[in-house]
Amino acid sequence: MFGMTLMAMLLLAIAIVITLCVAGIHAILFGRVPGRWLRYRVRRPRVWGAGAVLLALARPLDSLCVCVVGIGLMAIGYVPEGKS
Repeated sequence: MFGMTLMAMLLLAIAIVITLCVAGIHAILFGRVPGRWLRYRVRRPRVWGAGAVLLALARPLDSLCVCVVGIGLMAIGYVPEGKS
């Protein structure tokens, strides 16, 4: 029973990473994020997409710095652009 639960959690984590990576690449290429919920909240989709891709790649690269930079870029993606 424990093995089935562990396998389900592993598959869920893999699905989340793949979804995050695909959404990030979509945001980088097209300049908008997929989904209605994200579209209303993300103000800088290309920056958010770069952060999402870095965050998805942080575990395979086994790097905490990449994870922190990805989280930072995703957070910056939610900040509205300044008026200049």
